[in-house]
Amino acid sequence: MSYPKNHHYVPKSYQLLFSLDGQNLYYLDKKESKILGPAGPRNFCSENFLYSLTGEAAKMADSPTLIENPMLSTIDGSFAKEMEKLISDNSDKTNVCLYNLSIFLGFLSARHPIFIKEFQSGFEKRLITEILKHARTDENAKKKAQEMGIDLYDESEFEEISFSESRNVTLVKMIENAQKNAKFIHYSMGWLFLHSLEVNFLLCDDPFIVKDRPIEVRELISHSDEYIALIPLSRQLCLALSSVKKDIKHEFIKEDQARVINNLVIGNAKKWVIGATKESLENV
Repeated sequence: MSYPKNHHYVPKSYQLLFSLDGQNLYYLDKKESKILGPAGPRNFCSENFLYSLTGEAAKMADSPTLIENPMLSTIDGSFAKEMEKLISDNSDKTNVCLYNLSIFLGFLSARHPIFIKEFQSGFEKRLITEILKHARTDENAKKKAQEMGIDLYDESEFEEISFSESRNVTLVKMIENAQKNAKFIHYSMGWLFLHSLEVNFLLCDDPFIVKDRPIEVRELISHSDEYIALIPLSRQLCLALSSVKKDIKHEFIKEDQARVINNLVIGNAKKWVIGATKESLENV
């Protein structure tokens, strides 16, 4: 059995929603100020074995990549189907399943490698602290450390230690956070779909944009709701999430309004900014 090794934290099907032809995109390397493309999303916004189980968990699982496939691939596929309904010419959007969108958004907010690595690093540091706390009071451990020339009170000697099972704990935590976020998005937040016909929205490698204060979307569209999150969904559709549960709204925005949102997307990018055309990225 073959196991997928290239795991996308910004799914390929999601990236292609920003393409003009459904196949090609342009990628701005924000750090190098270099534009690549036209290219498909296969090698962008992904890492090898990002969601793979390790150690004993990998041995016990039917597949060490079951988080990537079938879990995430199923969630991503359901999102793509709902997006087909949202961006279709059919004006009746009542058949769109917000639950499926919420699940995708919940995972989108939790699956970035930066979050995974930060949690794993913090977990391992706490684990080492507890191990050292025990070792410093255990006579056998102190004797063994002395024989090996290890200073149990110099924590810098243990900074490079990692534990194979810590990745599994981290991935479980990722799933827990994603499910919690999805539940909150679905049941507690107001949804505003922003449609742009004049300027294509950009995407980035960290597309769930959250602010610690209300995003100034209300100034763009004259709503008083406090929107605290933005997620570009396609080249012509962006979602704003309010901290207050409200009825779903749709709004068409102008060119300058879309550019304000694109600037937020650019600012949130860690490395990659993704656009439908080379021209859309040349002035970034």
